[in-house]
Amino acid sequence: AFPGQTYDNLKDVFRPGSFMTQSFSLAHSTASSNFLVSFNNFEQTGALEGNDGFERRNFRVNLDHRLRDNLSFGVSAFHSRSKQDDVIGGSSGEGSVFWDIMMYASDVNLAAKDASGKFIRQPDPLVNVINPLWDQQNHENLDRRSRTLANVNARYSPLSWLTFQGEVSYDRADLNNLAYTAKGTPSTADGIETDDGSIEFDDEFSDVMNGSVSGTALHAFGDLTTR
Repeated sequence: AFPGQTYDNLKDVFRPGSFMTQSFSLAHSTASSNFLVSFNNFEQTGALEGNDGFERRNFRVNLDHRLRDNLSFGVSAFHSRSKQDDVIGGSSGEGSVFWDIMMYASDVNLAAKDASGKFIRQPDPLVNVINPLWDQQNHENLDRRSRTLANVNARYSPLSWLTFQGEVSYDRADLNNLAYTAKGTPSTADGIETDDGSIEFDDEFSDVMNGSVSGTALHAFGDLTTR
């Protein structure tokens, strides 16, 4: 047992997360057309104190229309954007925030702050592990993703036994990562070593387009059907 006050560091570092979602959709249907528009917003707070969590927004539209009995087309599109505040890995070499917390005894208050209102980097000088709350507060690592999908298709039957179909699809995916550490940021718990400072941008994307055209002839000769 500890003679003085003890602290629940797990409770201070990990907070109950929450999520919120809003959705909107509008649909309409007639004898010749079907139409749908939808939007969704999703927000989830990070479970780690100082982490902004995850956000995502989706938009979708679908349209199917029959111009004539033998001619129809369809259009669909989807777009999504998301942002995630990545958790900074542990400094103990184990790569885990949870592991770093367990390195401190329960009589050490990881949630304590200095005069400037910031978390204390090394709340116990006997533990050579950076306070994970300080680590999260002094580094930035953001992932931004976007995805765009589109499709156009058409169907035409000039004769009762002949049908042509065509389709064009597009798929675009983007991933952007920002990692930032200010110059002079201590890189060790005792503050002897400092970071030279860095800012890193990573951009990845894929861009794909596909298309196809096909024709089908179906005719019956008595009891025999050919295709």
